[in-house]
Amino acid sequence: MIEKRADNSFIRYHYTNFDNGHMDEPADAIIQETHTPYEPYVSKALERGHLILQESYAADGKKKKSRTITYAKSSKSDVRLVKAVYTPVCPETLICYDEGAAYRIYMYHYRVLKEEEVYYDDVGSPFITSTTYTYNKNDLLRSLTKTANGGVKVVTYKRIDEFNETVYSMMKAQHVLSPVVETEETFIPDNGQAKLIKQVRFDYVPCSLASASCFPLSTIKEKTGSAPLREVYTCHEHNMKGNPVYVTQHDGLDVVYMWNGSDRYLIAKITNVTLSDFREALLTAVGANEFIWANQLRAKLPSAHITTYQYKPGVGVVTVIEPNENEKRFEYNSRGNLQLK
Repeated sequence: MIEKRADNSFIRYHYTNFDNGHMDEPADAIIQETHTPYEPYVSKALERGHLILQESYAADGKKKKSRTITYAKSSKSDVRLVKAVYTPVCPETLICYDEGAAYRIYMYHYRVLKEEEVYYDDVGSPFITSTTYTYNKNDLLRSLTKTANGGVKVVTYKRIDEFNETVYSMMKAQHVLSPVVETEETFIPDNGQAKLIKQVRFDYVPCSLASASCFPLSTIKEKTGSAPLREVYTCHEHNMKGNPVYVTQHDGLDVVYMWNGSDRYLIAKITNVTLSDFREALLTAVGANEFIWANQLRAKLPSAHITTYQYKPGVGVVTVIEPNENEKRFEYNSRGNLQLK
């Protein structure tokens, strides 16, 4: 596929497809080949449609940049199945015939293994960067390594299964495995001496108001270089869906989040207010819905910065009113796609 721009420069995209090694496969074995060997077939659709090469060209046809992406299958392979049919030829006799096929459904993840970008500004010595991805036993991203002229940057992601605290044992028991507990960014220059750039720690708590599998984020701590860890996010209270209600940010500001009756949709974000002051002001709010109540709080909490959101059920946000009372409206077409902002 080629994307041509107004200045006559263009970008060429190449994707995985039938013509470059991603054809479907026939069944493993067939009894009575009365049908095509592709009935049932083994689909490899999960491998198709992935970007493998992107090339940018100037208007004169000179290549400016290329990006190559390599993929690999995860360790989880396939599920083997059998499809069989028994058909009597005549109800009055024992004459019959059988059809059957052994086939499989692929269950692996087709995930990014490596990305390489080449910049051709200096034709004699193009600038090359590469990013390599590794995954843990649960097929979740474990590390990201970026290589450029001058060194290597490694970002490591540590998840639930690498920690033994009680809350993480509870999360593993509920098969909640994807949350990141710690990230580390390390730079390794050409001389080989690794240096820690940044470390971030995420802590979770079981939500007593929600289901047994709900473990919302409670604190974020981070450090740069050799400095000690410091809290940059603290959630003091969550709602029944595990969404934050009362948060203290890294700058010391308190933030209250007001949700709708089902605790799913954010109605207002209120900065520079305590939870007790918010609840006291909300007691005197009147109106047909939470959106009206939230906008009445502007007069009741003059030192707070309030952003409010109104929704069209099943579609999306239709109105956002910012702290300076600028209003943004969003319109959607009959299919629910945004068409005007």
